[in-house]
Amino acid sequence: MKYKKLTKDFVWVFVLSFAILPLNLLIRILYARKLSVEDYGLFYGLMAFFGIFSIFRELGLRGAAPYLIVRYRALKENYKIKSLYYFSNLIPFFTSLIMASIFIVIKKHIIRTSFESAPNAIIIFNFFIVFWIIQSVYLANTTFFIGYEEAKIAKFFEFINLLLILITSYFLFFYIPPFKAPVLTYISVTMVMIIITTIVFFKRHKDLLKAKATFTKGLLKDIKKYALSMIFATASYFLMSQIDASLLQIIKGSKSVAYYTTGVSVATIMIALTEPVNFVILPLFTKLWHMKKKENLKKLIELFIHNLLILIIPVTISLTMLSSPIIKIIFGPKFLPASIILQIFSFIMIIKIYNSFYFMCLPSIEQPMKYSKIMTLGAFANFFLDLILIPKFGMIGASIATAMTYILMFIMAYRELKKYIFIKILWTKILRIIFSALAFLLTSQYLIAKIELFQQFSEIVNLM
Repeated sequence: MKYKKLTKDFVWVFVLSFAILPLNLLIRILYARKLSVEDYGLFYGLMAFFGIFSIFRELGLRGAAPYLIVRYRALKENYKIKSLYYFSNLIPFFTSLIMASIFIVIKKHIIRTSFESAPNAIIIFNFFIVFWIIQSVYLANTTFFIGYEEAKIAKFFEFINLLLILITSYFLFFYIPPFKAPVLTYISVTMVMIIITTIVFFKRHKDLLKAKATFTKGLLKDIKKYALSMIFATASYFLMSQIDASLLQIIKGSKSVAYYTTGVSVATIMIALTEPVNFVILPLFTKLWHMKKKENLKKLIELFIHNLLILIIPVTISLTMLSSPIIKIIFGPKFLPASIILQIFSFIMIIKIYNSFYFMCLPSIEQPMKYSKIMTLGAFANFFLDLILIPKFGMIGASIATAMTYILMFIMAYRELKKYIFIKILWTKILRIIFSALAFLLTSQYLIAKIELFQQFSEIVNLM
């Protein structure tokens, strides 16, 4: 096992993940400053809307590809990898063309029911269709880098993609109507990234150019086993990530979407702390399982479970205590309602990070159906909780629904993983970290409240 290479890749992905964070924030800051609240909410509302339908576009292929690539590389079956590459690019592309035709026919109904409050909805909707079609090719290319254990390259392209979006958006705001700039930027940058990633991938893997794509029964059987399982998991993942914003758009309008997505976007800074685990360790877990090294796999899983909190808790406390200043400085005073969402999601992200780790483990040990089942149940739970809580509590209700869903999924995933790998969790160590963090947070909040009260008292005395 090439642990030196693994460590190097882990560090690179970790560094790039943190380099990406300011880019994501800068893009949102730029859009928040240049767009009205309605146009800002419309852009991210449409991103959520089309994101939901991406589950039907990809048909589970994107989720299945990394696992299948690791297997085919071990068996030296390059012809299957090349065939899988064609499958992963062409099927989502043509599926999206068919679905786009349907969207065009019924777009007036979609806009009337979901985006009526946004004045520029029709124009932006048309542009989004184009972006949604071509996006599938770029995403498929980056997935293949991960399957080839080149996570640092996939992450580097993500960095370049966001950097180009930021730069292009900045200049387009000077030359075209502001509400058009974001979506036109995404279209142009995605086209450039498709060309770059395709050239780099085949240049690095010239053996695939010589391989002949052959669609055998074995390949189709493998795709069926993983892709059909993963399609439900992928569908559920997109529903989980997009349904809150979509239902908020329908029930409460664009402003709620703007505030909600702003708070969530800042909270996702915590994901960067653990992305190297998902990107780099996934192929390793799959290899260890196929090599029958369960004890090594068990030790690695326990290592990550016991130490993830050390990375997560400090960021959670910082985001919770500084939520209002962070939102005000980054996005401006008009987005201050998003601070409560940031506080709630700072804690939700702890559970989400652990869930992501468990969900990565299940397909790695050839249990994609278990993963799919948990994700599907979670998506339904989140949807129904949203329907109950959003009408009454708005964006806070959406946050509570997400938290309850993640806790349910955490319990199910942990129980399933224990059936195949006996994991011994040191609960006393984990609870000690959590209680110490809560004590620090409550004490800090108490002291901040006292300081603010003292300042108000001093102001009153000075006026007397």
